[in-house]
Amino acid sequence: MNDFFIKDNILIKYQGTEKNVIVPNTVTEIGKSAFRGCTSLENVNIPNSVTEIGESAFDCCTSLESIDIPNSVTKIGKSTFDCCLSLKSVDVPNSVTEIGEYAFWGCTSLENVNIPNSVTKIGESAFWYCASLKNVIIPDTVTEIGESAFWNCASLKNVNIPNSVTKIGASAFDSCTFLESIDIPNSVTEIGEYAFWNCASLKNVNIPNSVTRIGKSAFWGCVSFKSINIPNSVTEIGEYAFLGCTSLEDVMFGNPNVEIHKNSFEGCPCEEKTKKYV
Repeated sequence: MNDFFIKDNILIKYQGTEKNVIVPNTVTEIGKSAFRGCTSLENVNIPNSVTEIGESAFDCCTSLESIDIPNSVTKIGKSTFDCCLSLKSVDVPNSVTEIGEYAFWGCTSLENVNIPNSVTKIGESAFWYCASLKNVIIPDTVTEIGESAFWNCASLKNVNIPNSVTKIGASAFDSCTFLESIDIPNSVTEIGEYAFWNCASLKNVNIPNSVTRIGKSAFWGCVSFKSINIPNSVTEIGEYAFLGCTSLEDVMFGNPNVEIHKNSFEGCPCEEKTKKYV
């Protein structure tokens, strides 16, 4: 117990150097930066007395391989597991409603994550540069995928976005270079700037007729695109939206009055065909 600095049932700071740690069951909250920089830490057992894990609680625990999050925890806060470079898998309990900003930022060994249907929001940069993340299932309770949520998740191949999602944030899947397919549901009204920037393996995408705007550089550098259908709901295609899509030969517009910025299709084989809409 001497390794734990606890005040009012809040674990303020872990001061030990053990590889395996069991948090005392008197603790109800793991405080901000409580384990920050504990580079020897490999495994942590959190008791179900804990309801909150504070900001940056396990930031830069570079040897942390596994963690048991009890179903008493309701939120995984900002930067909670930031730069936990050895963390391979996480089972998020169904008590959690929000995965905070930068929650798993730079967890480069993370391969699998289970997001339960209690989660309604995936925060900004939540899985930023989780380069080993291969599979993710987004439950149909999530309404928003935050900016840069899966930025540079280079091993991610397939993503199923549920029809509860209304917005795909800017750079949400930016530089997911192995992403091959994605199904955008008809609940989405906007595809944010850089949302699929440099998704070089993305061969096709279904844009539903609920989308009214395709943001700036949304599909920049998607070099595997051959054709795309822009539904009649889309009224604006942002600057550089399809710039550098060097295989894109055929584009079909449902709305003859769609506003296309002059650089929207720059460098595409179909560029000449689109100029009449500019």
